[in-house]
Amino acid sequence: MMAINFLGSMWLSRILTPAQIGVFSVAYVITGLLRTLREMGLGTYIVQEPELTDARMRTAFGVSLIVSAAGGLVVLALAIPAAQFYREPGIQTVLVVLGLNFFLVPFGATSMSLMRRNMRFMEIGLIETASALISTIVAVWLAHLGHGYMSLAWSSLVGTLVSVVGVIFFRPSHVPWKPALVEWRRILKVCGYLSGSSLVNYISYSASDLILGRMMTMSAVGYFNRAFGTAGVFSSVIARAMQQVGLPFFAKLHRENEDLRPAFVHATTLVGGLAIPFFAVLMVSAGNVIHLLFGPQWVRSIPLLQILCIASAVEALTYLTNQILSAKGQVQTQWRIDVLGLFVKFGLVIPAALYSLETVALAFVASSVIMNWVRFLALRQFIGIVARDLVTVLAKAAPITVCASTGPALIVFWWDSPRSEVINLMLIAMTAALGWFVAVAAGRHPIRAELVRAWANIRAPKS
Repeated sequence: MMAINFLGSMWLSRILTPAQIGVFSVAYVITGLLRTLREMGLGTYIVQEPELTDARMRTAFGVSLIVSAAGGLVVLALAIPAAQFYREPGIQTVLVVLGLNFFLVPFGATSMSLMRRNMRFMEIGLIETASALISTIVAVWLAHLGHGYMSLAWSSLVGTLVSVVGVIFFRPSHVPWKPALVEWRRILKVCGYLSGSSLVNYISYSASDLILGRMMTMSAVGYFNRAFGTAGVFSSVIARAMQQVGLPFFAKLHRENEDLRPAFVHATTLVGGLAIPFFAVLMVSAGNVIHLLFGPQWVRSIPLLQILCIASAVEALTYLTNQILSAKGQVQTQWRIDVLGLFVKFGLVIPAALYSLETVALAFVASSVIMNWVRFLALRQFIGIVARDLVTVLAKAAPITVCASTGPALIVFWWDSPRSEVINLMLIAMTAALGWFVAVAAGRHPIRAELVRAWANIRAPKS
């Protein structure tokens, strides 16, 4: 799915201008605020609820219908004021189309969460892949026809429709369609904090679009968004997959009264062994990546990407914190951490936006360092994590990072040729992969055992 989105992003970056992408980004963030409230943490509630009865499922569906409809109406009402606030008329049209998503989502969201609770990841993957493929095709087609930022808006609506149809197709037969509100107090007691936590976390994540759209230009939003999105490739693929699997897994361990510390350390070691080398290679080869994948009009994003790689590598140590806290039912703690993160992010980014985009990127690094420390303190309190655990993760990732990034660094600084960008990037990828595999095998990193186990499963005879 991520490969489809990334290829689509590459194609669209050569058709749309930074300003056009900036307009859509700002509008999408605005709807994202209400989208987060619409979800209300219902998905997390369904996954971690110890006793999920039909009445509670029906109530979750009923609450989702009401909140989604309200959210859609608010988005439509905000279209004109938001366009005036950002001094960009295009935001109004994009918001109207994106607002229609709210009226579709409830018919698939609760069933999708139940599928995730039951670990039906194959069906979820098929649904998400189909949605990504069709929405990408629509976006590229409309962009070629000259619809600009509206091509992204219409493709988002089509993607939502495909996802809902897919969920209905794979929907468990016993899931009730009839909505209810009989258990609304129990659900809102949990979802109130989850929804608030998700909202502030989303605002923090989208701080650059919200702030730069007002304090700078739509082109600045586009440049920063392209760098931020490229640095977020790892989070969108590996980390997102581990987070989706992590919550059901940690919740299951917690229900069985198992110690979560070993599972968290092991999972974080695996993430660190992938993420830290990845961001080191991406930082070294940022110029090659931006030039080849998105074209010369995005050169302004190169230094931003290099700085944001540092922030992303720092965050790799605590990717799974929210999944741990949700699994243990510590939604209030999660809420407090996310609120603090919001104030830290805005407190650093707003003054940074007065200077330059590079200063904004450095503010993201500072925010990541501060919030990593806060999340570590929470993990220490609830599952007994100690500093030595994270130091061990870094120590195991260090040799892999050196081996993976050495070859790319040599190519970029001593052999790089502007006449052969494709060859340069291919060599960078090949030497990085070779260095990574050699280091994993020689250093006996835990990833090695996972790869061996996966290979054994592939070769095992089918029964």
